Amino acid sequence: MRGAPGDRCRRAVKRGLDVVGALVGLVLVLPTLLALAVAVRIEGGPGVIFRQQRVGQHGRVFTLYKFRSLKPVGNEGDVRWNIDDDARLGPVGRFIRRTSLDELPQLVNVLKGDMSLVGPRPERPYFVEEFSATVPGYAQRHRVPVGLTGLAVVEGLRGDTSIEERARVDNLYADTWSLKLDLLILLRTVGAVVRTARGTRPRVAPTGTANCPARVGELPGPDHRVARTGAELRPAQPDSPPPRGDSPTCTGQLADPRGATRRSGPGNSPGRTGQLAGSHRATRGAGRENSPSWTGQLAVR
Repeated sequence: MRGAPGDRCRRAVKRGLDVVGALVGLVLVLPTLLALAVAVRIEGGPGVIFRQQRVGQHGRVFTLYKFRSLKPVGNEGDVRWNIDDDARLGPVGRFIRRTSLDELPQLVNVLKGDMSLVGPRPERPYFVEEFSATVPGYAQRHRVPVGLTGLAVVEGLRGDTSIEERARVDNLYADTWSLKLDLLILLRTVGAVVRTARGTRPRVAPTGTANCPARVGELPGPDHRVARTGAELRPAQPDSPPPRGDSPTCTGQLADPRGATRRSGPGNSPGRTGQLAGSHRATRGAGRENSPSWTGQLAVR
């Protein structure tokens, strides 16, 4: 998205669509925003909007807005990975997190130019520093604007899923970006939110080389079954035997639009604690305990 005049023109068009989309979105969801603000206020008291530092394009730190789902203690929100199982979450907090409605105030971030409607999800500085040092390609995902939603999000790579897979898919988005791809991601995002609000469980991709810290300073790496990523998905093969090789985890091949095939990077990297967390989660099925999982193939037109 950088360099050529044509790219600069497309970036200008993308920014224009971001502004128009954010304005229209704010008008359409204004009643929802007001209702959520009242619900959050009743459940948790003053302080409806939660502000948090996130890392945007080219490493620029900005203040991200979201509805508060619980009141953090001290700076735990900056260094704690996941609060989905926190006992302090009330019904409103759980609902807005499950449906991602807590992210709606980020339309203001889009208007301000901190974010785009579509792009890699912004992360906290603590984890950006950690993952940039341990996950191949993670720092490169910041070459494009971060987004309210993204390719990794609609492919289920959120929460306790593989950071390596997220970085790989985010970089794929940056390499193959187009306005058409952005529109497809937005449509899939709206569909996912509607299905979740109706009670359908959102799809979260099981992953192959997870580096998701459950606690500060810990980078566990359980292997899950299959991660499906990309704009088009070929059928995964969950019952196929694991491929040969000495690598503890074998991801699938990633086909770019030019036909070049790349294999994903190595498995888990040791975190700052010096520990390598790469234990395998047993796959289901007779005779397949401790067999490494592997991802499906991905192709983007």
